[in-house]
Amino acid sequence: MINTKELQSAKFMSKNGIAQIAPSVFTMKPSDEVSDKYTHIPTEKVIDDMESLGWGVVDVKEVKARKKSTKGFQKHLLVFRNDDIVINGKDGDTVFPQILLTNSHDG
Repeated sequence: MINTKELQSAKFMSKNGIAQIAPSVFTMKPSDEVSDKYTHIPTEKVIDDMESLGWGVVDVKEVKARKKSTKGFQKHLLVFRNDDIVINGKDGDTVFPQILLTNSHDG
């Protein structure tokens, strides 16, 4: 059985904690392999914007780079949650919405 009290307040990860698991999140420029038409959106900027709206990172993952040239630019996933948003269903279910963001810097 799931302990809903435990789920009610998610512990948001620090940027240092995120960087230990998925360093590619903090890459500030795109891979050299992308074209000049590629628009780089730093994931850290998205984290900052989401935090200003009350959403914090509760989980993060990154895939293993398949080539040496894409290491540090590979796909990564962040899970955001806002403790102020809880949906209590009529049937007794409690739902904690999450936003999943995937990004990469290798095109």
